[in-house]
Amino acid sequence: MKYFKLLALICLVFNSCIFKVNKDNRNSNLYEKLNFKNKSEIPFISECKENHSEACLKDYINELILNEAKNRNLNLLQDTLNIGIRINVDGTTSILEIKSNNHYLEQVTFDVLSKIKIIEPAYIEDLERYESTAFFWYFFVQKNELILSQNNN
Repeated sequence: MKYFKLLALICLVFNSCIFKVNKDNRNSNLYEKLNFKNKSEIPFISECKENHSEACLKDYINELILNEAKNRNLNLLQDTLNIGIRINVDGTTSILEIKSNNHYLEQVTFDVLSKIKIIEPAYIEDLERYESTAFFWYFFVQKNELILSQNNN
């Protein structure tokens, strides 16, 4: 019985090591296929090439939302918007939160965030890999213009 327990423990440790190696290889193959070049802890989009910052990313997403609201003739008089998004390891985005005092603005925001293109994920140098990152932003829009934009982290 003693040897059986020891053998089971060795198998468990061995399988854990194999899984970790396979998982790491799978992720590195994913990065090679997607050809990410970002080596910053801030996700990268080409529109922020000259100003690679979280502020630029936030402003870019805000601009997409305001432009789509304008295209739909949505009149934003005094509206608030809370957004939570995650940039996943594969560059896709996940919507974590959309809250607004304006239901139509929520729908526009959902539509825009659902169609957003691939964003290169954050690269964590200490871990030598890409990681998912989440952002929470608050916007206040008055007369179709952004008045306040801040992080909710």
